[in-house]
Amino acid sequence: RASIFIQLAVSLFKKGQNAEAEGVMQESINEFRGTSEEMRVALANADLALKRGDIEHALGLLSVASPSKPYYIQAQTMMAHIYLIHKNNRRLYITCYRNILEHNPGVPSCLLLGDAYMKIQEPERAVQVYEEALRENPKDASLASKIGKALITTHDYAKAIDYYGTAVSSEPNKSVLGHDLAELYTRLKKYAPADRVLGEILDQAKDYVDLGTIVNDVKFFLLRARVAAEGNQNHAKAVEYLMKAHDLQNLLLGRIKGEQPEYVRTQREVAANICHQLAEHLQLNVKNLDKAQGYYNRALQHDDTHEKSILALAK
Repeated sequence: RASIFIQLAVSLFKKGQNAEAEGVMQESINEFRGTSEEMRVALANADLALKRGDIEHALGLLSVASPSKPYYIQAQTMMAHIYLIHKNNRRLYITCYRNILEHNPGVPSCLLLGDAYMKIQEPERAVQVYEEALRENPKDASLASKIGKALITTHDYAKAIDYYGTAVSSEPNKSVLGHDLAELYTRLKKYAPADRVLGEILDQAKDYVDLGTIVNDVKFFLLRARVAAEGNQNHAKAVEYLMKAHDLQNLLLGRIKGEQPEYVRTQREVAANICHQLAEHLQLNVKNLDKAQGYYNRALQHDDTHEKSILALAK
């Protein structure tokens, strides 16, 4: 029943009937006071207050949520947003996430606090929080990736490389952290170690049953092509790796015909970009204009609005 009250109030607000919307919300507050839905109604009321520009009223409604109540985390998260965006108060913004961690200790709360520190550009503190979470869940590669990226933000590249190197050696499939490490090496123009890391990942035997493995290896081959081209101007190798990315992406497209249209469209755009990269290398470095034109056309078959390919064919 709370949903009905909330939907009605939102509908009235969208129509500009603010007084009626406030009346419905007040009625819902009275109706659900003392129930498990009380805080949910308060959150909806705070959201409407925020949309009206009544910041203090929104904060007052949210501040009554106690740690033992349902929706406490949502209330603190919404308060944090208000403090940062509407009041530009970074200290109180972080306090909200510290409150969440204090009353709900664990990896999810650590991630919220760490991400909050990253948002206000305090990566050193974010690293401390992420490392606390990693101690609780040492096999979580995504956590390790967050730490590495935070270290990069501090421009402590040497420490980031050491960290990634240690983490990659303990990750069985090396995929998540290996790409991060290779990307960092490439960014620092350390092409030989970048190629070594990518080679170790791509040399592992795979059957490509899992779509995620295909997606990952496409990224690895694209990065390896960049390393080959930038590192030692080996354009033949770059084309070889781009062809492998191209073939894998076609395999993926054949597997996802029944998936959500948006996902299919995104992957077709990836295929178009790969074809365009291939065409550029063939045109500018290999000097094979016929093949280049063919791949520009293939790019447009995947995405008929691919601007770079349209411009290349028009020249």
